Amino acid sequence: MNWKGHLIFGIILTIIVYYFLMGEIVSYWKVLLVVMVYSLLPDIDSESSIIFRIFLAVCFSLMLVMLVLFYLYKSNYSLITIVAIVGTMLAIYGLSHRGMTHSLLLAIIFSLPLLFFSFEVSIIGFIAYVSHLIGDSELKFI
Repeated sequence: MNWKGHLIFGIILTIIVYYFLMGEIVSYWKVLLVVMVYSLLPDIDSESSIIFRIFLAVCFSLMLVMLVLFYLYKSNYSLITIVAIVGTMLAIYGLSHRGMTHSLLLAIIFSLPLLFFSFEVSIIGFIAYVSHLIGDSELKFI
Protein backbone atom coordinates (compact mmCIF):
# COMPACT_ATOMS: atom_id res chain seq x y z
CA MET A 1 0.00 0.00 0.00
CA ASN A 2 1.32 3.48 -0.80
CA TRP A 3 1.29 6.44 1.58
CA LYS A 4 -2.02 7.78 0.28
CA GLY A 5 -3.68 4.42 0.87
CA HIS A 6 -2.24 4.28 4.39
CA LEU A 7 -3.58 7.77 5.13
CA ILE A 8 -7.09 7.03 3.88
CA PHE A 9 -7.21 3.60 5.54
CA GLY A 10 -5.80 5.07 8.77
CA ILE A 11 -8.42 7.82 8.91
CA ILE A 12 -11.32 5.47 8.15
CA LEU A 13 -10.19 2.70 10.53
CA THR A 14 -9.47 5.18 13.33
CA ILE A 15 -12.93 6.73 13.04
CA ILE A 16 -14.63 3.32 13.06
CA VAL A 17 -12.60 1.75 15.90
CA TYR A 18 -12.67 4.90 18.01
CA TYR A 19 -16.45 5.02 17.65
CA PHE A 20 -16.81 1.43 18.86
CA LEU A 21 -14.35 1.91 21.75
CA MET A 22 -15.46 5.32 22.97
CA GLY A 23 -19.03 5.50 21.70
CA GLU A 24 -18.52 8.75 19.84
CA ILE A 25 -17.07 9.97 16.59
CA VAL A 26 -13.70 11.72 16.67
CA SER A 27 -14.89 15.29 16.49
CA TYR A 28 -11.92 17.60 16.68
CA TRP A 29 -9.55 18.26 13.84
CA LYS A 30 -6.38 18.29 15.95
CA VAL A 31 -6.35 14.50 16.04
CA LEU A 32 -6.22 14.47 12.24
CA LEU A 33 -2.53 15.38 12.45
CA VAL A 34 -1.94 12.48 14.88
CA VAL A 35 -3.74 10.07 12.54
CA MET A 36 -1.82 11.34 9.53
CA VAL A 37 1.58 10.98 11.23
CA TYR A 38 0.89 7.70 13.01
CA SER A 39 -0.64 5.98 9.99
CA LEU A 40 2.62 6.64 8.13
CA LEU A 41 5.06 6.24 11.04
CA PRO A 42 5.88 2.53 10.58
CA ASP A 43 7.52 3.39 7.24
CA ILE A 44 10.02 5.72 8.89
CA ASP A 45 12.54 2.92 8.34
CA SER A 46 12.25 3.28 4.55
CA GLU A 47 14.40 5.97 2.94
CA SER A 48 11.93 6.35 0.08
CA SER A 49 8.91 6.98 2.31
CA ILE A 50 7.32 10.39 2.73
CA ILE A 51 7.44 10.14 6.54
CA PHE A 52 11.21 9.52 6.40
CA ARG A 53 11.68 12.65 4.26
CA ILE A 54 9.50 14.68 6.64
CA PHE A 55 11.48 13.29 9.57
CA LEU A 56 14.77 14.35 7.97
CA ALA A 57 13.45 17.84 7.22
CA VAL A 58 12.27 18.26 10.81
CA CYS A 59 15.58 16.95 12.19
CA PHE A 60 17.71 19.23 10.03
CA SER A 61 15.47 22.21 10.87
CA LEU A 62 15.76 21.49 14.59
CA MET A 63 19.53 21.11 14.31
CA LEU A 64 19.75 24.47 12.53
CA VAL A 65 17.68 26.13 15.26
CA MET A 66 19.85 24.51 17.94
CA LEU A 67 23.03 25.70 16.22
CA VAL A 68 21.69 29.25 16.14
CA LEU A 69 20.69 29.03 19.80
CA PHE A 70 24.12 27.68 20.69
CA TYR A 71 25.79 30.51 18.78
CA LEU A 72 23.63 33.14 20.50
CA TYR A 73 23.50 31.76 24.05
CA LYS A 74 26.36 29.22 24.28
CA SER A 75 23.91 26.74 25.81
CA ASN A 76 25.09 23.18 26.35
CA TYR A 77 21.46 22.08 26.01
CA SER A 78 21.62 23.02 22.35
CA LEU A 79 24.63 20.75 21.80
CA ILE A 80 23.02 17.91 23.74
CA THR A 81 19.88 18.29 21.62
CA ILE A 82 21.92 18.19 18.41
CA VAL A 83 23.68 15.01 19.56
CA ALA A 84 20.31 13.45 20.45
CA ILE A 85 18.90 14.36 17.02
CA VAL A 86 21.91 12.92 15.20
CA GLY A 87 21.71 9.76 17.32
CA THR A 88 18.03 9.37 16.53
CA MET A 89 18.68 9.88 12.82
CA LEU A 90 21.43 7.24 12.85
CA ALA A 91 19.22 4.79 14.76
CA ILE A 92 16.36 5.24 12.28
CA TYR A 93 18.73 4.98 9.33
CA GLY A 94 20.02 1.63 10.60
CA LEU A 95 16.61 -0.04 10.76
CA SER A 96 15.58 -2.57 8.16
CA HIS A 97 12.32 -1.94 6.33
CA ARG A 98 9.31 -3.76 7.77
CA GLY A 99 11.38 -4.86 10.71
CA MET A 100 10.95 -3.58 14.23
CA THR A 101 8.81 -0.59 13.25
CA HIS A 102 6.14 -2.95 11.92
CA SER A 103 5.34 -4.43 15.33
CA LEU A 104 2.71 -3.92 18.00
CA LEU A 105 5.47 -3.29 20.53
CA LEU A 106 6.56 -0.15 18.67
CA ALA A 107 2.92 0.86 18.20
CA ILE A 108 2.58 0.88 21.98
CA ILE A 109 5.92 2.62 22.56
CA PHE A 110 5.22 5.34 19.98
CA SER A 111 1.71 5.87 21.37
CA LEU A 112 2.87 6.39 24.96
CA PRO A 113 4.14 9.99 24.50
CA LEU A 114 0.65 10.94 23.30
CA LEU A 115 -0.58 10.29 26.85
CA PHE A 116 0.82 13.75 27.66
CA PHE A 117 -2.04 15.14 25.57
CA SER A 118 -4.77 12.72 26.63
CA PHE A 119 -5.66 9.04 26.82
CA GLU A 120 -7.97 9.44 23.82
CA VAL A 121 -5.23 10.93 21.64
CA SER A 122 -2.93 8.06 22.63
CA ILE A 123 -5.59 5.52 21.62
CA ILE A 124 -6.09 7.34 18.32
CA GLY A 125 -2.34 7.24 17.63
CA PHE A 126 -2.22 3.54 18.43
CA ILE A 127 -5.18 2.76 16.15
CA ALA A 128 -3.65 4.77 13.31
CA TYR A 129 -0.28 3.01 13.74
CA VAL A 130 -1.94 -0.42 13.75
CA SER A 131 -3.94 0.54 10.64
CA HIS A 132 -0.64 0.77 8.79
CA LEU A 133 0.38 -2.69 10.00
CA ILE A 134 -2.95 -4.12 8.90
CA GLY A 135 -2.65 -2.37 5.53
CA ASP A 136 0.76 -3.95 5.01
CA SER A 137 -0.41 -7.33 6.40
CA GLU A 138 2.53 -7.14 8.81
CA LEU A 139 0.77 -7.44 12.16
CA LYS A 140 3.31 -8.97 14.56
CA PHE A 141 3.92 -8.58 18.27
CA ILE A 142 7.67 -7.90 18.34
